[in-house]
Amino acid sequence: MNSKISLKPKQKIYVIVLTFIIFIVLMTYLIIIPSLKKIKKTRVDILNQKIELKQSMDQSKNLNQLKEKINNIEPELKKLDKIFINKNRELDFITSLEAIAEQYNIEQNINLNPGKNEEKGYKSSPITINLEGNYLDILQYLRTIESSQYYININSINLGLSSSNNNSQLKNNEDIKVSMIIGADIYWKNN
Repeated sequence: MNSKISLKPKQKIYVIVLTFIIFIVLMTYLIIIPSLKKIKKTRVDILNQKIELKQSMDQSKNLNQLKEKINNIEPELKKLDKIFINKNRELDFITSLEAIAEQYNIEQNINLNPGKNEEKGYKSSPITINLEGNYLDILQYLRTIESSQYYININSINLGLSSSNNNSQLKNNEDIKVSMIIGADIYWKNN
């Protein structure tokens, strides 16, 4: 039995075209469409990675700018920290005032009041400094505490003649003894 199908030339062309169309459709659904889906997914992944990379670069740039700003500000912060008196270092502050008074032969009495306005680890305290000594020496004392490392905000200065002056001293301007009361605020840093 010979089972050969004989087709006419026109039918052969239809079969070939139909086979070709089926082949193309199968190729499209089995190979091309899944490949296109993979390409689209890969494209979306690449775009997401580009966005993440850009965000990461922006964050890195912002961090670098922030570090640069911090590095520029840090020395100034250290200077600012030095003007505040550290808690538990009150003795250093008072000792420095006593050393300045001793340097200019001035009698000094310091009244340090409890702090007020405690904010963010800093507080201010009123201080009253009573001085007695030579007028020029007291002026030097004021210049020295003004240029000291501590920030002293002077609110008031009362200047008067000392009770130890006599008429002969009043004629000689160089040895006039004066008394001065300085009302000020000092600032503490709570560590």
